[in-house]
Amino acid sequence: MSRHNIEYDCYTITVGWDSPMNTFFGTIFERRAKDRTDYEEPSVWLGSEVDEFQDIDRFVEVFESETRQQGLLGIEISNELAQTLEQDRQREGEGFGERSDEIVEFVFKNQPNDSKLEG
Repeated sequence: MSRHNIEYDCYTITVGWDSPMNTFFGTIFERRAKDRTDYEEPSVWLGSEVDEFQDIDRFVEVFESETRQQGLLGIEISNELAQTLEQDRQREGEGFGERSDEIVEFVFKNQPNDSKLEG
């Protein structure tokens, strides 16, 4: 799994590639003003289902659209970061690799019944 954190105003943005889930993912958390390390629920959370975003261009499009719908203006994934994410996907591949059976079972258990998850 890759993770890239970006600090933007009062938000922490995390994007990356999750090889077991076979998806790009992104979250945006707003830091509370009085304690800049205390987080609420994410304002945006994409890529939480298996195979949700396998195409980087589609992920960027949906991520940026979702941020605008949430009123979070000015948050964009740069072309450079998009290229880095695609390189992460190519380097890390897909699937569970050498991960333990417990992790595989956990992911299966927490996915909708129609998921196409493969080990």
